Amino acid sequence: MKKTKTNIKKAIKKQPEITDTINIDGKAYQMMCVDVRQDGTVTEIPMRIKEFVEEMEQEKISRDTLIQREVNQWGNALKSNLILSILINRPIGTILTATGRSDTQNYAVNSLIDGLQRSSAIYDYVNNKFKLSSKLKPILCKFKDTESGEIISEEFKIAGKKFKKLPEILRDAILNYRLTVYSYKGFTDDELDSILYCVNSGKAPTAYQKMRFNLGSNVMRTIQPICESTLWEDVSGCNSKNDSILCCIIRILMMISSYSCKSYGTADMNRFIDNFDDNIKMAAVSETADLIGQLADVKFEMTDEENETLTACSIPHIIMNMRKFNEMRKPDESRSYLDCYRAFLESNEYKEFWEHSQSGSGGSQYSEDSVNERQYIIDNFLYDFLNYPLKYNGIFKEDFDTENTDVTNDTDSAESDTEISKAG
Repeated sequence: MKKTKTNIKKAIKKQPEITDTINIDGKAYQMMCVDVRQDGTVTEIPMRIKEFVEEMEQEKISRDTLIQREVNQWGNALKSNLILSILINRPIGTILTATGRSDTQNYAVNSLIDGLQRSSAIYDYVNNKFKLSSKLKPILCKFKDTESGEIISEEFKIAGKKFKKLPEILRDAILNYRLTVYSYKGFTDDELDSILYCVNSGKAPTAYQKMRFNLGSNVMRTIQPICESTLWEDVSGCNSKNDSILCCIIRILMMISSYSCKSYGTADMNRFIDNFDDNIKMAAVSETADLIGQLADVKFEMTDEENETLTACSIPHIIMNMRKFNEMRKPDESRSYLDCYRAFLESNEYKEFWEHSQSGSGGSQYSEDSVNERQYIIDNFLYDFLNYPLKYNGIFKEDFDTENTDVTNDTDSAESDTEISKAG
């Protein structure tokens, strides 16, 4: 179809009006450029590796930014190639640090907000904490004949060497390498959290790691110590590198707060985190920390075989079960929670619990039905262990009569399971 003058006029009229002027006190001002003097300042600081490592050793630069990914995410190959790039004077990217405003809670110390893995690799190598990869190619070096003064270029093997095993010239080449460091100062904590998230998006964080960003530094200040509990050592499905420990803690908080959700998968966990302050009180975080500390003490007394039953899937249920044990335990009860858990491991209920923990994919494993079913099984055992009267829709277990009580249909049974799973 040919464009008529009328159609062209209509197209022109649809274009949005662009404004680049403002009026102040009757005067019109036209935009010139962006004023880079925003609330904070960003300054480039030339710094050699020697000075950079010294500042980290003196804790003038902190690697403990709360919403950063954990250190040591890189394997030996990545770290070795970084050192190789430094040795042959190749750029390794900028490193960003930040100090918050005077009212900061999370950036009082100059903190790394980008370059954590690179900085850690540099720091560890200079402090002889790892050897360069055995697969690293030799580097080309210049050699001088001490008699004739002739200079030649030849390859020199650096594979498998720690920093202290390198010739002094190569050590100096590393220490004198000039880093490009930018220092952020005068920004709010929220602004710095946002900057940290943006600059780290070069390598997309996992779904679990995104939770750390979404929680923010203020919340992570209280949760990070829980992540560092000895409970998580050698637990299947829990490690600090991918933040699956944090994920396990979030599931516990969701269960403690009786958060209404369709599953305990990443989507629902992120919705829970989006409104964290509304969904959870800090008292619940403190309670979670106490319970995890208690379970860590219990774990210390377990056998190796018993420790293998602690997994990312089972721990939230054991924590909730131990919480009920603490609430229901009578003053004259001499048995500990470890006695209860050991009895559970020997029971038929545990076999059923384990089957429900292993069946299905990750999504179905953490569906609301699967979670409720597992919690019902372990809680039902606890009630029997403590000889506690368990209620089915208000009727005590010992008085329950299936012939006279109409609770055998699927709907009532489901309601009973839900009530039992939340008992205590």
